Amino acid sequence: MLFWVGVAGCVLQAEKPVPQLLEELEPRALRHEDMTLGLGVQLLAETDLQSTRYASVRVCDMPELAEVSGGLPVSMRPAERPVAGQRWHQRWLTRYVPPRPPLKTALLVSLRPPGPPQMIPGARGAMLQVRPDYVLVPERVESVSGQELRGLPVRLVQGADGQIELGVFFPSFLDGLTVWCQLLVEDPRVAAGCVSTPMLEIHVGAL
Repeated sequence: MLFWVGVAGCVLQAEKPVPQLLEELEPRALRHEDMTLGLGVQLLAETDLQSTRYASVRVCDMPELAEVSGGLPVSMRPAERPVAGQRWHQRWLTRYVPPRPPLKTALLVSLRPPGPPQMIPGARGAMLQVRPDYVLVPERVESVSGQELRGLPVRLVQGADGQIELGVFFPSFLDGLTVWCQLLVEDPRVAAGCVSTPMLEIHVGAL
């Protein structure tokens, strides 16, 4: 979007600054010390639990995404399904090719069905598919492993290689829960300052 600025009798065309979505979201992020079982109980008030069903994860690809030279963030296939009473992991890579330096990221999480995707201005076709009801910002660690993710019910970490890993323990009382999440990753190649991964629709259920 453009607007006009007059300087010393001249009219100049200037670009309106593109909103920096990551900068807006980071102050809203939950702290890692907040991610306890108490948070899970608190969320029950806004959770629509369905009857027990098959645990699954669906990747909701964006309908259109312009090419960004050098690659976009990648959602890796989960090694296990989100089963009630068990721990589940999801991993992302911030680049298709190395090096994968640590970057600013924000995981958007919602317990409500998403509406139509919204374009992220200046992000070359990237879309906001999840309401940012809850925002998680990863801790930076030298390496990422399952051992490091066992201490808390919810933990999001980013290794020095740029791999981002979410670890969640779903208590048995969350059987039937559906969660929607999407990762935004810093990218200086686009005016918006970030690009996005596809939305994940997570159904917590039985084996």
